[in-house]
Amino acid sequence: MVNFAMSSTASWLAAGLYAVGNLQPVSAMLPGVSSLSSSAGGGLHRRQFEFPEHAWEDIKPSRSLEWQPCYEDDREANLQCARLIVPMDYENCASNQTVTLAVIKRPAQDTENYLGPVFVNPGGPGGSGVFWVAFGGDMIHQRLGYNHDIISWDPRGVGRSTPKQLCWANGQRRAIWNEKWAELDVLSEFDDPNWIRQILEQYKYEHKVCSDMLGGTGLLKHLHTAAHAHDLDRILTATGNDKLRFWGVSWGSVLATYYATLFPHKIERMVSEANVDVREWVQGNANGELADAQRHFEYFYRTCSADKDCAMHEPTVEGVKKRLDALIENLKVLPRVRPSRTNSLMPHLFTQAHARAMMDMAFRDPKWFLPMVIQELASLEQTTNETSWVHLMGMSERDSIGDPDYFPEFTDVRRFDPYNAGYMPTLLLRSEEITQCGDWPEPNLDIDYIQSEINTALSLSQTGGLMAPWKAWCAGATRPKKRFEGPFGGNTSFPILFVNGWDIVTPVPSAFNNAEIFPGSSVVTLDSYGHGITIESPCVNDHVFAYFQNGTLPDFNSTCADIPDLKYGGGWGGPWPNSTVVGDASTRRIKKRDGRPRREEIYEKLRSRESRLWGIEGTI
Repeated sequence: MVNFAMSSTASWLAAGLYAVGNLQPVSAMLPGVSSLSSSAGGGLHRRQFEFPEHAWEDIKPSRSLEWQPCYEDDREANLQCARLIVPMDYENCASNQTVTLAVIKRPAQDTENYLGPVFVNPGGPGGSGVFWVAFGGDMIHQRLGYNHDIISWDPRGVGRSTPKQLCWANGQRRAIWNEKWAELDVLSEFDDPNWIRQILEQYKYEHKVCSDMLGGTGLLKHLHTAAHAHDLDRILTATGNDKLRFWGVSWGSVLATYYATLFPHKIERMVSEANVDVREWVQGNANGELADAQRHFEYFYRTCSADKDCAMHEPTVEGVKKRLDALIENLKVLPRVRPSRTNSLMPHLFTQAHARAMMDMAFRDPKWFLPMVIQELASLEQTTNETSWVHLMGMSERDSIGDPDYFPEFTDVRRFDPYNAGYMPTLLLRSEEITQCGDWPEPNLDIDYIQSEINTALSLSQTGGLMAPWKAWCAGATRPKKRFEGPFGGNTSFPILFVNGWDIVTPVPSAFNNAEIFPGSSVVTLDSYGHGITIESPCVNDHVFAYFQNGTLPDFNSTCADIPDLKYGGGWGGPWPNSTVVGDASTRRIKKRDGRPRREEIYEKLRSRESRLWGIEGTI
């Protein structure tokens, strides 16, 4: 779902997810932990990634979609880009304040059976649709059908859209500020009232910085999901279509429910995957998102006890649980200092909070990340082992405070012009992604209230403490001009398909709760673990494909159970399952892409290069 847990660093793990189009990277919440940030808000650093960026500043903004070739390294995809001018304030469209959206299209390759465009959103809020389609578009086409155009965009304030959410004069200043707070998060048990007071003041100051930098643009008063839904409708209209086909994941499910509420007569197809309960979301309630969290730990105990290759293997479920619990308790009283990557000069402190954060991260895509995380955690059982945690900790000092080869000079503020479409910033802070603050009520900043919410979260899950900053996140944030509060739901012109697996942040009950307010909708549940489409299920893929191709709606509460249990041997999981071919092969070309990198190859390449995804913004 929306992962409101935050992080100070972006990692090669996030890069891997985005490189293959797996939407919902997560944040690991704690400074010093390499993280999967919840949204993809920006471009890639050219020296570290081989995915080239396009010169968006050379595309002339227009009130119509004037497509031009872009990202031409992928000639087969024939990608096209445009910059669309839309109103800043949809209640005052005559105002001269506007937003320019970066829009991308991957044209249909089966034109004989053409069904129109499908609009897609990878989550966030703040996920870059441009990045997802540019570098994961073939995966999307395989899932939905090559007889669609695939269209996405960077939401207002994100990535290549302007003005963008840039609150700091340059990246080094942001990074140095963030480092000042690292120890506070790392050492916290999330149960100290003084810690809560400190993070409240931290967020208040960060939002003041945002207001100082962006207040004149008007953007901060118009960053909320209702505005994003109206932006989507403007893009739809600009394509010449009056009915929407849409696939949204994680926060994309929030966008889906807002759009379906505001424009119920325009739904032609809509798949909402990895669902956030929209009625809980609009109230700023986070604890309901923990409904499936403890189930993930039970899944780990069961699979690890059944597999001798698991680094924390014990012959019983209870034995595995005791071993993990013992490590976490030991880390409370005896934190470890460990070296980081080979390009870092300084070691990192590793605490029980890091251990919980890394488990939370691993559960977003257990097949790929859980074996590795458990292997690293097992190495920490030896208090004298000084070689562990090489891959999962920290940034290099060069990345944090700057290097001329990577960043502009400390005093160079030119690239941080919020209207500069050609620059994607690094390491955005939580306060720089405020869509959720525009959706949520005025925050209750009472210390006792926040503490009670944290205690409730801790009672629901071992990772519940990672929800702690949610209640403080929007302290001092600019309030929206008008907040959409619902009511949500309605009779849509075509039934919505809700899809969900066991998910540590977007749980199964959320899918049913959303379906309840849209009569005639259907729900497909996947009996497996992971966040969104990190769970590659042929059964789910076939349901989604048939729904987009011919409108086939599965029976309500259909279940897919085609994912085998996790295997721990090999660290990064076994072969990735292939989807079942459904329909004409020219429409859905499920095959090895001749000469093009497959998911496993991309992961290994990114890991070996210690790549990172720069410019990831946001939360979910």
